[in-house]
This record gives sequence, C-alpha cells and structure tokens, in this order.
Amino acid sequence: MLLSQAIILGAIQGFTEFLPVSSSGHLIFIPAIFGWQDQGLAFDIVVHLGTLIAVLIYTKKTLLRLCNAVVFPKKETLHDRRLAIYLLGSVIPVALVGLFLGSNIRSHAIIGISFIVWGIVLWFADRYSKTLPDDKKVNTLKKTNATQIMWMSLAQILALIPGTSRSGITMTAGLFGKLSKKMAAEISFLMAIPVIGAASVLTIKDMVGVGVINASFPSLIVGFLVSCVTAMLAMKWLVSLVEKWGFAPFAYYRIIVGVIIVLVLA
Repeated sequence: MLLSQAIILGAIQGFTEFLPVSSSGHLIFIPAIFGWQDQGLAFDIVVHLGTLIAVLIYTKKTLLRLCNAVVFPKKETLHDRRLAIYLLGSVIPVALVGLFLGSNIRSHAIIGISFIVWGIVLWFADRYSKTLPDDKKVNTLKKTNATQIMWMSLAQILALIPGTSRSGITMTAGLFGKLSKKMAAEISFLMAIPVIGAASVLTIKDMVGVGVINASFPSLIVGFLVSCVTAMLAMKWLVSLVEKWGFAPFAYYRIIVGVIIVLVLA
C-alpha cells in the first residue's frame, strides 16, 4: 500500500465514521473505483482504533462524568449511572447478530441501494424532527430514557449491511425518538465507543487467524494518525452543521452517491 493510499483511506475512515454516510461503504467502493488492492484487516484495525481514540477524546468530559456516576454512585447521579449502563449494553444486539451471522457483504449493488434507502429514511427523520416543537425534543443527556437508547441500539444491527452507516442509522432512530439533532449525534458518538472497541477485537481475532498483513508499518501509522485527526474534525463539524442545516445535506449526498454506485459499479 502506498502512503498516498493510506492517507486517503485513513481520511475516509476518520471523516465518514461519525457522519451518517457509511464508512464501510466508502472503504469498499472507493478502492474499487481506483482499482486498489484490498487494504487488509490490519489497516482496518488501525484506522478504527484511530477513530476510537478520537471519540474518546471528543467525549471525555461526558465519559468522565458517567464513569464517576458508576464508580461513586449517588442519588443525584442515578440517571448518569443508568445511562452508562444503557450505553454499554447498546453493543449487545449488534454484537450478537454480528457474531452469529457475520457481515461479509461486498456487493456494490447492495451498498448502493443501502445508500439510497437509508438516505431517504434519514431525510424523513430530519423532516419529522423539524415538525416537532422545541419543547417536545430531548435536548440534554439527563432527559434521555431507556426506550430511546434501546431503539438506537437495535438500529445498529442494520449497520452490519455496508452502506447503511452505524452513525446514520442510530441518528435516524434518535430523531424518530424525539431527540434533538445535536443530542442524536452526541449519543451516537457515545454508542460508537463500545461498538468500535468490540469490532476491533473481533477483527484482530480474524487477522490472527489469517496471519496476513497487507500494509507496511509506515502505512499503518499514517492511516492511524490521519483517521484520528479527521474523525475529530468530522465530529465537531457535524454537530455545528446539523444544528444549522439539519441532516438533509447528508441524505441528499447518500442518495446521489448511491445512484452513482448502482450505475457505475453494480
């Protein structure tokens, strides 16, 4: 793998992991467009670890508060303690389904259709959110409930299909669950932590079984650093963008890219 490819793929992973546009879909169809060799499991692991470090840094204040509520339980921090448990448990549905069924879909047609279908659903979720009065939306973590987290957790199962987008489908579920746009994004970021961690462990297990590393050490380092930095930028940009414009721009992007994938690669 050339360093230029590592930079591009690392940036794609970092920038799309937390945007509702599907990082896995981009990492499949973009190399196909340029005729690049598959980047391999080792590269996938390091770029995912880069995004994991990024989200840990981005959400550190909230994480410290939730951890403190778990370690030092008090009556006034009961909601934070429950929220921490809900977030940790949110990985269970997708982990169980992924463990038993796997996710080896590489079909460009399926990826393109997923881009289109879930882009349309995201658009409807965005429109629904706009019709709700502000006083009917959940704007803080302290007002979230188990039902909202549960639906976002179950929605992650659909992200096993490349092109769906884990962040996109959880944000969509959050919007339909009456979360504000900012809160849907921020809870999606928090839910990414156990999911990315679990996925990295499973990928390492697969890589050990295969015993093949397709990327050089410099490429792995570059991919890690680029994915970490771009993920940080993407999260900051997303929150500011959705507060101003909503999720509609991402819905339009998904539909356009999906059509291109179906027409050119399928």
